[in-house]
Amino acid sequence: MTTLIIAMAVQFCLIMLMAGVFFFTWRRGAVNIGKEEVLVVTRLNNRRPLVRFTSTAFGWPGAPEVIPLAPIVVTVVRAGRESLHTSDNQRVEVTVEFTFRIDPAQAAIVRAAQHLGGDNLRSPEFMAQLFTGKCSEALIAVVRSFKGAALSTSTEKLMEALQSYIGADLNGFAITAVNPVHIRVAQESAYDRGNILDLKWLTRKSN
Repeated sequence: MTTLIIAMAVQFCLIMLMAGVFFFTWRRGAVNIGKEEVLVVTRLNNRRPLVRFTSTAFGWPGAPEVIPLAPIVVTVVRAGRESLHTSDNQRVEVTVEFTFRIDPAQAAIVRAAQHLGGDNLRSPEFMAQLFTGKCSEALIAVVRSFKGAALSTSTEKLMEALQSYIGADLNGFAITAVNPVHIRVAQESAYDRGNILDLKWLTRKSN
């Protein structure tokens, strides 16, 4: 009789322990999802992560992370002594807005989540800094490929060239828009005679 009671008590404890583990996992998987968010769950068996677009997800066994899908807008301003040189060495001041967002395909969402992590993806400051360097590099190279006189009248070609330079390999992200806010010739005060490119333009202009 005593042995039976002990066995039943052990069985009861095991059942309660399993129930506790299940409840903890279920509670951890209960995550609210906003309008432009998605849930990525890294499963315990190391299989491909789950991607769920539902407004609320319950009971997913694993490590759930909320991934934002809202667009990220990066504004690059190059003015004054930071203005850019065209192919004929003229300086131009430019302000361009670049818009990025995670591709809605599940494979792209998983790639972004695995490459950057949920904490970084949810940080606007981190994401802006991540893309600013790439956008600045593209702007410098692309503006340099245009002549100054043609730049302001070639907005569509500028946009296409910037998108092409940045490319599509962005770890799950895609560039969805390039918007030149303004492009104008820099004032003479932006030129520095100690800069060989500036000196070439100033010399050419004075002749």
